Amino acid sequence: MSTTDTTTITSLDGFHATPTAQRADELARAFFDAVNADDPARTDAVLARSFLSYDVHGTRSRTGLRRYHSDLRRSFPDLRFQVHENITTLDFFRIQDGLIAEHWESVDWVRAYQSFGLLSEEVDDA
Repeated sequence: MSTTDTTTITSLDGFHATPTAQRADELARAFFDAVNADDPARTDAVLARSFLSYDVHGTRSRTGLRRYHSDLRRSFPDLRFQVHENITTLDFFRIQDGLIAEHWESVDWVRAYQSFGLLSEEVDDA
């Protein structure tokens, strides 16, 4: 049985040095909260109409990214994205006019494949 957690997780107090950085963090969290809730309207509310997302598979529009996350959810019904203040696996966002204009996905595929049991723990990506 799949459950949907719509709780918004806020940034660590004092983590960001500027209000601009804090707002970018809030937008990223709002984006992933909307994706986790499978709520296209909330997703659109934080993405610019000309939004583009880049990853190893190419470029996706706002509609294409929603479709991608929907396909992931069908394959992995309990999938949940989380935002952490760390620098090991990064998604980069460009903010313009108060909305997310661009997104670059960076995935640690070695660790992901190991967690699915598709790659030996002995493999090191270094």
